[in-house]
Amino acid sequence: MSKLLRVFIVMIASISLGASFKDVPKSHWAKESISQVNSQNILTGYQDNTFRGNNYINRYEMSGIISRMLDFIEKNGRYPTKKEMQELSNEEELIVGHKDGIFMIESKDSKIKYWMDGRIVFDYGHVLGSKNGIHSGVEARKIRFAIKTILYDAWSGEFDLSFTPNNDTEGDHDIKTQDLWMAYNVTNNLKIKLGNHKPACSIEEMTSSRWTMFMERSLPVGVFTLDRRLGFSVADYGEMDSIGWYYMTGVYGDELGLGSEEGLRESVLYAGRGAVKFDINDITLLTGFSSYFSDIPASDLGIVKLSTRGETHHHNIKLLDTGDILTNVNSRLIGSYELSLQKGPFLAQTEIFNANYFRKTGNQDAFFTGYYFWASYFLTGETRPYVADQAEFGGVVPINQDIGAWEVGVRFSYVNLNDSIASIYGGAANSLTFGLNWYVNPSIKIVANYIFLDVDSNANGDGTPLYTGDDDHQTFAMRFQYLF
Repeated sequence: MSKLLRVFIVMIASISLGASFKDVPKSHWAKESISQVNSQNILTGYQDNTFRGNNYINRYEMSGIISRMLDFIEKNGRYPTKKEMQELSNEEELIVGHKDGIFMIESKDSKIKYWMDGRIVFDYGHVLGSKNGIHSGVEARKIRFAIKTILYDAWSGEFDLSFTPNNDTEGDHDIKTQDLWMAYNVTNNLKIKLGNHKPACSIEEMTSSRWTMFMERSLPVGVFTLDRRLGFSVADYGEMDSIGWYYMTGVYGDELGLGSEEGLRESVLYAGRGAVKFDINDITLLTGFSSYFSDIPASDLGIVKLSTRGETHHHNIKLLDTGDILTNVNSRLIGSYELSLQKGPFLAQTEIFNANYFRKTGNQDAFFTGYYFWASYFLTGETRPYVADQAEFGGVVPINQDIGAWEVGVRFSYVNLNDSIASIYGGAANSLTFGLNWYVNPSIKIVANYIFLDVDSNANGDGTPLYTGDDDHQTFAMRFQYLF
């Protein structure tokens, strides 16, 4: 019998056997056979020192192993070593696992990755002292499912659907496309993205709702920032010594389902954000600026409507609302300055917003403002990791899996939609929120917020007296978040 034929016979016979691995007990009936083929360097297992003897091998995989064996013997004139055999037999291996709450499939070299991003979020709000009868209630705040990919190390893409109920129409439910994009990494840090994604803007808006300190974003962020739009963007980041930098800029059309998709001319939006990070001893300081400019197509009649529920979402009453009285708008320019400071488990963040709405000749331009400040502290010692490629602070993995991570925080925010010179009175409000977060594990988060909302007499809904102004009230709210 030829040497090559003996190699094939031993290989085929050993496919269901294996080597000396931690998942093969000494009492296993195939222990001796496993030891024999292992000692001959015929077939080895996986990098975690397991054999996985119950795994199946198909004809394609077997053909690949034999082909690589033939190539090796022909090229080298000898049997492969143990290390070389492992590389031959496991060349196409995919690693399947659960990392920090995320189910992931990836190649050994991490150049190909597939992972899921699912979210189920239930909210409860109990309202106290509302003159307008703002109701208490529960809602399925977020139901999301996304598939994310990295292909050949340089390409990436995402498809994200939201099944969230529409709180503006009772009993109605929307299936909405969120992220829908493809991207190419020109370098390790420079990325070009095309598709439906968030324009560069406020750090609080850019931070995923999975990791925000409070249940809802602050008053000015809810009013002045934009949803995802179809567009093209470029982002880059880097670090030198103790200084890091980041920028993202892009050009966008309308949201999916608007504009040219309905036979109308789309608006054109230009957006950008830049940030610089300083590491000073054990302190991280992040400062930045973001801005966007867009025209308002004539098909929209120059109407811009600004409104907010406040910092809760379980009801559909928007006390602050300019209505359609903000008319004859040609374009808008919104800018914000941001500052974050982190020291260990402590993190503070603030932003100031200026919003300009330029109107047609004969109409006074409108100007609105807003700001927020919040601070948080992990009682259990965790630190939010800095995410360099997005210039933000990300999610948390509890240090102690038995008790989870506990975070407390406080936020004050303000927004003013009144402009007496332009005769627009959409209302002004400030909000004080106390928050408690319990990260049970990387997938489960339980949140409690207590919110004091103080509104002025112009906060009466839709620019006309739909509701009673000066409706100061309080809300106790809870969230149950499940990530998978």
